[in-house]
Amino acid sequence: MTDEPDFSKLFAEAADKIRRDAYQAGWRDALAALTKAAAEAADVSGSEPASSPELHSSSRNLEGAPTVGSTPWYVLQTVRKRPGMTGLEVVSAVQEGGHKVSGPSIRTSLARLARKKLIVARHKRWFPA
Repeated sequence: MTDEPDFSKLFAEAADKIRRDAYQAGWRDALAALTKAAAEAADVSGSEPASSPELHSSSRNLEGAPTVGSTPWYVLQTVRKRPGMTGLEVVSAVQEGGHKVSGPSIRTSLARLARKKLIVARHKRWFPA
């Protein structure tokens, strides 16, 4: 018998360890990104944390606020995040944000939010109320 190490086994173990470490790093990065996005969403809305039951309750809308995840909600969040945009800029920002909806639906949401006095138009630009 020889005392030479089995290099194929050592390489396989090293490759397995690298794979596990990379997998853990990926999950760590994903969780950090989700935490950051949740914190930014809480800052943008200016409301309570996302774990608040009021935000998830479809039967209770605070101050006439739109339902979370609806087109008016995305429009309101966009106007709060970047006040002073024109209607066309709001349409582009909402669509670029990943919400798949038509421009006329977004413009309708702008008008309805204005009627509810959640946003206001000044000089053809939209601002939070």
